[in-house]
Amino acid sequence: MFPTPTSVDGRLAEAVAALEAADPAQRVLAARVFRLPFARLRARVALQQPRRFNILEEFVIRAAAELSPPPTPPELAALLGLDPLFIDGTLTQLEQLKAVTRGPQSAVTLTPQGRQFAAQGQVLRPAEHKPLSFLYRGAVDLLALWTPPPAAGGDLPVLPGVKADERERLAGQAQAALTLPRVIEAVEAGGLGLHVPAEGRLLTAVDQVAVEDLGFAACGAALVQDSLTGQAGVLMIDLDTQAVDASLQGVIDGWLAKGRVKLTDFGLPSADGDEPPGGLPAEDDEPEFARRYRDQLAARAAGKPVTAEVELLRAGTAAGRAQAIAAAARRSALLLYPRLTAGTAGEALRAELQALAARGVLSVVGWGTADDPAQEPAAPEPGAVEALQQLQTPEGLPAVTVWWVGGLYGQDVVLDHEVWMSSVPHTLTVSAQRLSGGASTYVVTAPDLLQAALEDFEPPFARAARLSWHAVAGSARRARQELDRCCLTWLAIRRPAEAFSHLLKLAAQLAENEPEDMLVAWEALTVTLVGLGGLLPGQADPAATAETLRRAIPEFLDWSDSGLVLGGSGQTPFVSALRERLGQQTQWDPNSTESLLDDVRRLWASRGAPAARMPLSAVFTLAADVDPKRERLKAAPPAGKRPATKS
Repeated sequence: MFPTPTSVDGRLAEAVAALEAADPAQRVLAARVFRLPFARLRARVALQQPRRFNILEEFVIRAAAELSPPPTPPELAALLGLDPLFIDGTLTQLEQLKAVTRGPQSAVTLTPQGRQFAAQGQVLRPAEHKPLSFLYRGAVDLLALWTPPPAAGGDLPVLPGVKADERERLAGQAQAALTLPRVIEAVEAGGLGLHVPAEGRLLTAVDQVAVEDLGFAACGAALVQDSLTGQAGVLMIDLDTQAVDASLQGVIDGWLAKGRVKLTDFGLPSADGDEPPGGLPAEDDEPEFARRYRDQLAARAAGKPVTAEVELLRAGTAAGRAQAIAAAARRSALLLYPRLTAGTAGEALRAELQALAARGVLSVVGWGTADDPAQEPAAPEPGAVEALQQLQTPEGLPAVTVWWVGGLYGQDVVLDHEVWMSSVPHTLTVSAQRLSGGASTYVVTAPDLLQAALEDFEPPFARAARLSWHAVAGSARRARQELDRCCLTWLAIRRPAEAFSHLLKLAAQLAENEPEDMLVAWEALTVTLVGLGGLLPGQADPAATAETLRRAIPEFLDWSDSGLVLGGSGQTPFVSALRERLGQQTQWDPNSTESLLDDVRRLWASRGAPAARMPLSAVFTLAADVDPKRERLKAAPPAGKRPATKS
């Protein structure tokens, strides 16, 4: 029943809540999980630590750097007066470290690395080797130390921008990515401490690269928009940490800049996708509550005190907030839906309306997008309306009435005439094109906005009930349930005077033409009085209600008494008790009205409320009406006793 955002994958709920809590102006339009190809790689890395030269190494290095022409091994041995074997051993060790090389006639020269050693006064120790595993994310070309990525089911869509042939080339791309600089970068980011030059630890080589596994990993993407500026963007989410994936974020930002992907790829329908049931609103047709919400945000950002009279349901907290609002409803609910499809009029809606009905809340549902019922593009699902209208309050009254009202493009719920939840199509402008961006749901408590909304919502309901009443009043006995629903509708939209006006016309019609059916009028009156007793605390003008009853009740009793006398059908025990209580009422001020309605509700609960599975009409049906073996006798009205017609 309550229009809460549903475009957030539950696996990203924590991240979405954090994003929206961090910035009141930032809202998440959609959050989805995608799959991204990955490779698991194995490689061997060489680790070396520097040490200072020994005396022979330092002599050889300095001689090779300073002597010209370059010295030969015999010349170095002669300079030091050492056996040539010592010089050969030192040269062999320096050659293994790639510090020196031997040219023609074995002349010793320094390599670039040797010159670096000479400048630093130290040389690397022989390498140690260590196996490492790496994670390479294909298409986005990201390399990291191996950690098991979030599993991705086969039903997930591939991350936008990943080309079809990139999985085929994944193994080769992964192996090519294991270069020494990238491995060093991944090792440093992983915090292993294998490559820390300042502490004398160096990673100097990578070899024995092999692909161990290929697969798909899950990643998240949140489509966000700044409510103040209207700017939208995509934030990539790590499913394990629920934080922004900085490395993947940089790649997607680049793709967006180059046009490789579009914002609409991450959760919004494409340009030719489905629009809301009533179509996109006009570009300048922004609701007033949306403008006021932005004003609140701007004032809060400026450090000004703000009274939050309009709230935008955030994707991360929408469900819980909507449930709290629903739990507070006690009297009435007005619901406007463009279409009663399986998605809106299914078991979920029925369960929510049943929960309201259990607390005695009367719900009135309107639907339709066209200007004429015959032009409606989609009728309600078969049986949907009937299933909703079978719900009852604890008193046995109809709890839900459903009407075609037409002209809807948003979804609205008004509870107790105090809280208005409005879900309107959200549009996003991308490349000068307006696209459907799902729905934005606002909670409005501002009195002026709420009153303006009710002035728009209530007349269509009143008109629908009025048309239905006139269509069925001529066959009141067969249409008693429809008459009951009309009366409850007028009550729920704060028009009790209209309900009693039609009740008086019904009583007059029956008294003159079908007096034996006067109990139908009593049934509708009871439904109206019992329903009014539950709604009275929410009526805007209790004094006007008292005046309505003061005028209507005595006249109704006159017509009813005339009809029963003429019809000769008597009264049920409950009607007799109710007639007696209504006849005792002499004062009609607001306080006595409330007392009267309380008495009627108690009387209905003790003597009239139908038992389980018993229809409401059974309380207002005489034995002659339900026993087919008894012939129903219509007493002819005594001469001169027919009541005068009342206007």
